[in-house]
Amino acid sequence: MRQFLILLIKFSLPLFIIGALITGTYFYYDPFKVVRDYPDYYCSVVGLNEDYIATERYLKSRTHEHYNSFILGSSRAGSGFDVHHWQMKLGKDAHAFSYAASNESLFGMYGKLRLIDEKGDSIKNVLLVICSDVTFSTTKNSTGHLFIKHPLVSNESEKYFQEVNLKGYIFTGFFIPYLDYKIFKTQRPYMVDFLKFKLTSDTVIYPPFLASYKESVIRKNEFDYYKNTPFYKRTEIVPPYHKQIFSAEQVLLKNIYNLFQKHHTNYKIIISPLYNQQPINNEDLNALYHIFGKDRVFDFSGKNSITDNKLNYYEFSHYRFHVGDSILNRIYTSTDSTVHTVENF
Repeated sequence: MRQFLILLIKFSLPLFIIGALITGTYFYYDPFKVVRDYPDYYCSVVGLNEDYIATERYLKSRTHEHYNSFILGSSRAGSGFDVHHWQMKLGKDAHAFSYAASNESLFGMYGKLRLIDEKGDSIKNVLLVICSDVTFSTTKNSTGHLFIKHPLVSNESEKYFQEVNLKGYIFTGFFIPYLDYKIFKTQRPYMVDFLKFKLTSDTVIYPPFLASYKESVIRKNEFDYYKNTPFYKRTEIVPPYHKQIFSAEQVLLKNIYNLFQKHHTNYKIIISPLYNQQPINNEDLNALYHIFGKDRVFDFSGKNSITDNKLNYYEFSHYRFHVGDSILNRIYTSTDSTVHTVENF
């Protein structure tokens, strides 16, 4: 037994030291920008947590910007709707903030609205963007360091948040290419699955979801952009999504509605025009009508003039700003009751 313990210590001690050193680099370099406080976030080789960045930006600027209007949804909401264009639809007293997050869920949307309410800020206008492939995916906190919610959004501990980020740093092997590039400043082929080298700068403020950067690339050479961007071929007949709104989803949706009622919010619910052309499930659409009112829900999912054209997308996941602008023009200026049916877009 004594020899066994000696061997165990002999081999485990170096592993402990190595683990401690790797952990130390996480806290020292703060690769995901979640350990220390930053005045803003710049374009980095490291993919950042959009939920965390958006929440920190909101918290830092809310007192002098006096936000009262919010875009909520996934990266489609962030890359498809220009917050400044939306603000112009709302009137002079609107101060809009894009509070979108990657793979946003109902849990995240409600958590953000609850946080805004707890901070005592007004929720005068909301554009809530539903994506049938992610919005209803979970009614709990998201997993993984890129998607876990800011502790103030999830109402979970800072300790747990840091644990998830530290695990993402170590157990995915991310620390290997990160430290390699950090120390030697050399791009290597194996790094492409971990680091982003296209837009890296210590002076350029990180634009949410890189949408404005993608638009600038398209404007320079649209033909080459789409020639080099793969789009999969879609089938003629696409079945709708399966039913996703059950009791847990109903609770979150009603909580969101109650906050809208509390703040007398002028809200509009958008069903995203996804490239996959899958319509939202009809039962789910009716559930949204029932909770929020049919006059507040606008369905752009399925096969239609938007989703038919690949030039309306950056790639097969995200639609472009001009699509969002067209939708805003439609839902904020038309008095035609057929505005709620995508066939009439």
